[in-house]
Amino acid sequence: MPLGTAAANAAAYPRLPEQIDIANGPHDQLARFFLLADRLARDRGVRLSISRDFMELLAVNQANRDSWEEMFPVVDPRFHNLRPDSTFWLRGVDAAGRVVLTRACRRIDLGTGTLRQALTSLRLLYDPAVGGEAPDELLFCDSPSAAEVTGTISFQAAGWHHPDFRGAGLSAVASRLVKALGLAMWDVREWISLVDDHLAPGLSRAYGVTQVEPGIEWRRYGITHRMHLFRMQMRDGEFLHDLGDFMQRHDVVPVRGVAAAP
Repeated sequence: MPLGTAAANAAAYPRLPEQIDIANGPHDQLARFFLLADRLARDRGVRLSISRDFMELLAVNQANRDSWEEMFPVVDPRFHNLRPDSTFWLRGVDAAGRVVLTRACRRIDLGTGTLRQALTSLRLLYDPAVGGEAPDELLFCDSPSAAEVTGTISFQAAGWHHPDFRGAGLSAVASRLVKALGLAMWDVREWISLVDDHLAPGLSRAYGVTQVEPGIEWRRYGITHRMHLFRMQMRDGEFLHDLGDFMQRHDVVPVRGVAAAP
């Protein structure tokens, strides 16, 4: 079903809790949160589901360029072989079946290299074996944490809300949901996102992120994009503490409908 156009109705998409198997992390807490996130989105007129079809995501981006910049290359299927076992994106549709919310997440193994090396070399943005190199682009990274991050991370990008659904509190739900899905699926140690400087103050609060650093400059097509590095450590209590606080601020639903992995 092509995205960027309306489905017959929102029910054409699966329900989020029915798609989730919790393979890692604290099962009960994550199960409660997934059900809560699904309900909070529905209360705001958005039905959430998980997709692994990144050509669909690209189509949504291209159909909504009046309110969404070109998709960040890290999750662009033209530049990467995005495998279903290491990528997903969160799809939110309204009652008419229009896609009105997106968040993409990719599990990336940095090996013994650092996030700074992967960024400044542009390897994180472009896979030469798939989409070629980017000879006219430069990326500079002075964020201190980027030199510390190694190993496996989950990287969030392609966050967008249709203008009709902005200001409804969906950023707080969607960002935590992507983090929680990355933990449940992959048991990742670090969550990373790059956010434009002018959006960083508001989104750091909405996302519940405490490690926020400026210092990213991406020079592309003669334009310099200045960004902040958002970082959250997943297995050291930081994220789970934030998730608990978020759930306490909302009604927590009973645990049902979310399966543990066999």
